[in-house]
Amino acid sequence: MADPEEEFIRKIFVLCNQRFFGNYKMMFNHHSRRRGNKGLMDADELSEMLARADIGNALSRQYWVAGIMKLLDKNGDLTISSAEFEKYILSHGGLFFLRDNTTSRRS
Repeated sequence: MADPEEEFIRKIFVLCNQRFFGNYKMMFNHHSRRRGNKGLMDADELSEMLARADIGNALSRQYWVAGIMKLLDKNGDLTISSAEFEKYILSHGGLFFLRDNTTSRRS
């Protein structure tokens, strides 16, 4: 079984590449604006993004959400800010992913 954090990163990058043209900011904004708190993603919005990325299932997704919130929500406000998400993505190869995605689309 894969490490949960590795699975999260891999599947988020796949979702980002397939549906948001490799633009993680676009992906975050798409999922964070549903509740009207633009720039902040709450637990329900995170759950929707995880479902779209095929992370967890109906029974386990709440545990995924709790773990990811704990990992990314650095200020404890029960939301993930765009800055918190961006810092996490960039620290896990986000720039390489975007550069690689741009190159592959040109070929």
